[in-house]
Amino acid sequence: MLKLRPLRAAATKTPPDIIAMTADVTITAAEGDQKKGPRHFDVVAYTGGKLIVAGYDLPVVVDLKGLTARRSIVANLDHDRKSRVGHVTARHNDGKTLRLEGLASAATSARDEVVASADDGFQWQASIEAAPQKLVKIAAGKTVDVNGQTFVGPILVARRSLLGGFAFLSHGADEDTSVTIAASAADSSKEVSME
Repeated sequence: MLKLRPLRAAATKTPPDIIAMTADVTITAAEGDQKKGPRHFDVVAYTGGKLIVAGYDLPVVVDLKGLTARRSIVANLDHDRKSRVGHVTARHNDGKTLRLEGLASAATSARDEVVASADDGFQWQASIEAAPQKLVKIAAGKTVDVNGQTFVGPILVARRSLLGGFAFLSHGADEDTSVTIAASAADSSKEVSME
């Protein structure tokens, strides 16, 4: 078994153990005649590809088949847990992509910044916060199928992860999309097996 350091994204104010990527974010007004209440957001949070993560010398792929979620998934700004934006109300995981819907429901200046910037045309990115519970190292030259894609090692695959939140960011690590997604990694005491 190989022990690895925690995953750390390159974003500012990123807490330890975050994997970052990008995806599309849409923020819309509340529905109905009065249009009162919190704004709705829709985020393509992860497209299933490999992520380059600060602190690791190998790319990481989060296996969507092994992704579970906490009951309450919080949206924040710049991975700062004190800068709450809202909460997730629906998750859509088809084994290839992860989409999150929710409400900008926190009565904070962070929420106001995200909503006002989106209204002015700013393109937010999203970053998932998922704690890998099982990491597998794929050896050089070996192939592995994950999320409907084929990857060639060396690479790390997070076979089981727990989604706890996501952040609105100005830019992220996955250039295939336009929102940043970060995933918390297992702590440094977790072991990584070889496949």
